[in-house]
Amino acid sequence: MFAGIYRGRGVGTFYGVIFGFMYDVIFTSTLGVYAFGMGFIAYLLSISIPFFQRNLIMAILTSIVAIVALEYYVYGMTFLLQLTNLGHDEFLYHRFIPSLIMNVAVIIIFAYPMRKWLNYLNRLEAEEVID
Repeated sequence: MFAGIYRGRGVGTFYGVIFGFMYDVIFTSTLGVYAFGMGFIAYLLSISIPFFQRNLIMAILTSIVAIVALEYYVYGMTFLLQLTNLGHDEFLYHRFIPSLIMNVAVIIIFAYPMRKWLNYLNRLEAEEVID
């Protein structure tokens, strides 16, 4: 999400599809669920406007919304394809809440350094265009 917000919608979608495909290959038996979900959510939520780029809290909140959307999308797809028999309560308490807590902690820790690095890449790219 941060790549999409700070580098553009195309970059965010690219990273979403690539990392989603890697997750599919390594961790799941059904190819495409994470690849499509991560790419599509990154495309939808990659709001590359200056307000979001200057306001770190909004970038963090957008990333949290993306996590919630991805978790529910994957749960819905696996339930629809009958790959899971987890009820909603069990999904909520045993998968969603722990995943959300861990992801929010990681986002809070890495948000500022990630923003600095992505802004640095944008400056380097702008300098190459000018030179």
